[in-house]
Amino acid sequence: DLHSKVELRNRAITMLIGASKALQSGPIALLTMRMAKDPFAKVKGLIQSLIERLLKEAADEATHKGWCDTEIGKAEKDREYRQKDVETLNAEIAEAEALKAKLEEEKETLTEEILQLENDLNEATAVRNEDKANNKKTLTDAKEGKEALEQALTILKDFYRKAGRNKVLLEASPVGEDMAAEGVDGAQAGAYKGNQAAGAGIIAMLETIHSDFARTLKDTEAAEYKASRDFAAFSQETKASISSKSTGLKNTEHELERTSSDLVAALNDLKDNQELLDKSLETLEKLRPACVDTGMTYEERVARREAEIEALKKAVCVLDEEDGEIAEIGRASCRERV
Repeated sequence: DLHSKVELRNRAITMLIGASKALQSGPIALLTMRMAKDPFAKVKGLIQSLIERLLKEAADEATHKGWCDTEIGKAEKDREYRQKDVETLNAEIAEAEALKAKLEEEKETLTEEILQLENDLNEATAVRNEDKANNKKTLTDAKEGKEALEQALTILKDFYRKAGRNKVLLEASPVGEDMAAEGVDGAQAGAYKGNQAAGAGIIAMLETIHSDFARTLKDTEAAEYKASRDFAAFSQETKASISSKSTGLKNTEHELERTSSDLVAALNDLKDNQELLDKSLETLEKLRPACVDTGMTYEERVARREAEIEALKKAVCVLDEEDGEIAEIGRASCRERV
């Protein structure tokens, strides 16, 4: 009868109002408001329409969830990949910058060392040339002095030897000239034998000077020989060091050039990868509102929607009693729900 139908209808509405409050369900709350406002509305049809809508939303959300999972997974994988590349490139850049600084220091050191060696060699060469010229002059002077003394000694020794035998013609000798200047005539000079004692002293003195010249020649020749050998060894060693350091400098410059080129390439790669990383982060941020920041988790939304559908089905069961449309199996199912 009409009274029973109204009672069942009110019972269904009351059940749905309680469910809307318990589940904080906006769709069920709107349905109850519509049912209360329009007492002649086909309540069962409205409930079934809402059930169908919620089922469709569940299917759409499942599809959306799959899309979100796929897109977020791709974005996160891309972010991790780009992050790893950025970290690797940062490490490579730090290593390249350290190597570049080291090579620049080596280049500066080698350049200074080569310049110092060249200056040392130039100074040593100038000193050697000056020393060589001085030694040459010393040798020439000593040799000339030695030869002059040898001639003088030969003359004096010959003179005093002949004078001692009284065979010297004084007028034809330097001694004769000196005696003539003093007024000694030829007759007196005929018996002159020379001052043998003074002559011996003069000869001894000249022989000492002669030995000094000889020693000077010997010492200078020895010093020149040693200085020449020492300079040759120093020059050879210095030139070898300059050559070695020049090769090292060239290799360092080549390595520095390669390192600088690698550094520029790494910096460009870092810029590109940083841009790709930023894009992947931007993609994740764009996905966040639709896939992450939705107020509740997907599982929570599924659970609430299932509870909403279950509450609506219970209301349908109540209304089915009104229409007498429940089969035995359906009646048992509704009793479980109710």
